[in-house]
Amino acid sequence: MSGVQLIERLKAEGHQLPAIVITRSGAVPMAVQAMKAGAVDFIEKPVGHAELLASVKRALDQTRDMATLSACRERLSYALPV
Repeated sequence: MSGVQLIERLKAEGHQLPAIVITRSGAVPMAVQAMKAGAVDFIEKPVGHAELLASVKRALDQTRDMATLSACRERLSYALPV
């Protein structure tokens, strides 16, 4: 199973975990496919510590932002009359 297939499977099962794809050969079509599947980042090996930490930080920031947005939407849905 490829990384992209794993992201797609997790997404289909309802998981919303942030994913970072790390690959040996970073062809542009593969990167596009990964990002469309929901990857937060696409990194080619070898990966430096700083690059990996920055990518993880972006993934965590994105997850926090999505959780905040979801909570705001939920509060608004209760506040607005239907």
